[in-house]
Amino acid sequence: MADLLLSLPNPLTNPASAPRNYSAFEAEAIQVPIQPVQVWTYGLPGAATWVGKRFAFLQEASANFAMSLEKFGRWVRGTGASVAPGSVGNEFMRLLLRDYQGGADGDTYDTTRLKAKRAATAPGGEREVHVYEAYWADLARPKNSLLSFFFALFQLLLHVGSLSRLAIDAGAAENPGWVWRAFRAVQEYAVRILQIPIPLLNLILLIAAFSVLPQQLQQMPRELQKTAALLVAGLLGVVLGFLAWRKPARPIPGGPLGWAMLPLVFAGVGVLIGYAFLAAKLAPLTVAAVEWWAVGFGLFLYVLDKYDDIRDGTLESGLVLYSLSFAAFVVALAMAGSGARLQQATLWTMQWLLAALRISWTALFVFAFSAFVLGSIAWRILPKGSPQQARARAAVRTSRLALALPTLLVLLLVIFLWGGLFDWAMHTTSLFPHPLFETGVPPTLAPGGNAMKSLFFDPAKIPDTLPDKPRDQSRSKKVPALSCPAGHCTPDPPPSRHLINADNYFAGYLIWSIGPGLAITLVFMTASLSLLTWWALPSVLTEKFPLRSEKVPPRWSTNAQSLHMGSWISGGLDAMAVVTVLTWCAIFLVPSIFSTWSLVQSRSSTLAMLNAVTDSIIGKTAGLTASLALLGLIVRYTSSALGIVLDVDNYLRTSPKDATPRAKIVERYVSLLRYVAKPEHGYTRVVIVAHSLGALISGDLLRFLHEEGDQTLERLGYGEPGGNVPAIPVTLFTMGNPVRQFMNRFFPFLYDWVNPVPNGSLRPFAAATLADPAPILANALPNPGELGVQHWVNAYRSGDYVG
Repeated sequence: MADLLLSLPNPLTNPASAPRNYSAFEAEAIQVPIQPVQVWTYGLPGAATWVGKRFAFLQEASANFAMSLEKFGRWVRGTGASVAPGSVGNEFMRLLLRDYQGGADGDTYDTTRLKAKRAATAPGGEREVHVYEAYWADLARPKNSLLSFFFALFQLLLHVGSLSRLAIDAGAAENPGWVWRAFRAVQEYAVRILQIPIPLLNLILLIAAFSVLPQQLQQMPRELQKTAALLVAGLLGVVLGFLAWRKPARPIPGGPLGWAMLPLVFAGVGVLIGYAFLAAKLAPLTVAAVEWWAVGFGLFLYVLDKYDDIRDGTLESGLVLYSLSFAAFVVALAMAGSGARLQQATLWTMQWLLAALRISWTALFVFAFSAFVLGSIAWRILPKGSPQQARARAAVRTSRLALALPTLLVLLLVIFLWGGLFDWAMHTTSLFPHPLFETGVPPTLAPGGNAMKSLFFDPAKIPDTLPDKPRDQSRSKKVPALSCPAGHCTPDPPPSRHLINADNYFAGYLIWSIGPGLAITLVFMTASLSLLTWWALPSVLTEKFPLRSEKVPPRWSTNAQSLHMGSWISGGLDAMAVVTVLTWCAIFLVPSIFSTWSLVQSRSSTLAMLNAVTDSIIGKTAGLTASLALLGLIVRYTSSALGIVLDVDNYLRTSPKDATPRAKIVERYVSLLRYVAKPEHGYTRVVIVAHSLGALISGDLLRFLHEEGDQTLERLGYGEPGGNVPAIPVTLFTMGNPVRQFMNRFFPFLYDWVNPVPNGSLRPFAAATLADPAPILANALPNPGELGVQHWVNAYRSGDYVG
């Protein structure tokens, strides 16, 4: 017979001075058949109104989940009972597993089993011991490359908003009233705007900006321009033909010659279409610009395909937005004059897109302020001091932080990326022989701009918006010719920033759209990040182990040192309320105040000074954001940290519905449990060792299995709902467990089985003393019996910022 340990890194290593209790471990490769968890499902309620049904594709799973919880809560209260702790968390697990059919990452889990003998003199006596690893990070982590890094970064930024919804959607069972329902609705729309129109319109704006690329060929003879346009048309024909003909329904020509001629046919069709445009008297550069929109559509579809897995409704919304944007570009081409038509049409299209973005940001702010007011009312109307009020208040706080933080980071990222792009594109580079936009062609206000002046930046306002002094004169300086006598050649004066040209227009638009409060926003953001650093820094500094001979923390710590560290961390967690306020004010309150002020006192000298500060900040960061070297350093030194944070985000993600990350993780975990539960292995005990997020996964899964039952796990005690007497008792040993310190605090309705009153929800952390702690009561939460384990031991060190 044998014992089993799961997920133990560096298994059973003995200190040099300790007796050797285990023999050397031998490794053997095994293959574990993969099968998903079978769950009982029920229909989720959908939209009730005609409008809701038409736009149901935009609905996230958590919204339908909330409607289901609301109905469930009404039914429970109708029976005179209350919603049982842990029931919402179990239903959320069911939501993430219900549509998964299994095998998303293969039919087997290839891993290594370690075998060793325990010595007869060791505690427990002689016995064979096996160690398995339930590895799951490969199912969630991004690859360490530039493209995958930025996909992961934007996923994290844009999906954190969904967590703000999840925190309050999970409270629908306890809070069925109209206030909480209205609160959920406005939060839903705020998150939806942040996740769909804002990022997609920015991407389309980037594609539209490069519509002027064909102007780089304007010095070429017209016939060569036509040739270039036809070549691009042929290449597009081949690419689009391949994408269309790779579908199984398309016929494949017979014979080698017919098959080899297929790409030539596609190229010929593309050339004919391009020739038709040229025959219709369209300028070659205009045809090339239309072709660029086709190329951009392919890139846009690639991004949509990736993003639609993260956010439902992105694909449909993106197709509509791109179609409307291209139609706007065609209309602009038709309305533009004959001189510099392409540049004028591009600038008008960009102005329309920027107006759409301004509408989106305004709507986001309106919904965010509405959510702030309704959230404040929602938790205050509950019984004062009750666990229900504590959970509601904690969830409201999470919703604000999880909306404000990604909104702030997305705004700053967009500002500095666009600033860097304009800085790079407006000057001659090794990639482009000429600036993208000709400085000699003054921009004009797009049609419709005079009627909606609050949405459009009039080029005539450039002198009133930009300071005349250039923020970077180095680009304008010329190197004196060799024939110039020393000291007699002076560089040309830098061009005035009050000139009406494309370069100054984009610089002015950034300042006009951001507003004069950027510096104050950055001050609030810096204060927020400083508090987080102040909170975590002492613990981070202890994450290094000194030599065993050195009696210093963390290897050797007195009770007083441990108490001090624990009090520091607990106080910092309570201060997350301050971090939330600072972050929310930085992104919503400060810009709103300064934007209103700029409308009321547009001629204020203080306003002009703050605009100059905004311009200076953008100018100083533009070169950095345009630096490929900086991007490389970011990928190298932040990929690991991003991967860790992304693990948590993926674990809570509700999309794609047919293969959520949690479903794949749970599939592997349960399959390994089924494997070790087989009688032929002869195990007498199972010890599950889990750390950090693995501890959270273990707790959620074991609790769900105990509630649901799985006949294949009968020997472990999970054979029926509520559990059975196990033939192989299970012990759970966790370390650095975030379930109480983070998950119960930030998602109180999902983890109410851990603590009905989240820490810091009603009152701050009480001062700790060195007095002996009170004994743990038999009925204290969390209850190991609800996880179906014989023992649950949690190891922690005082001051661990995770758990």
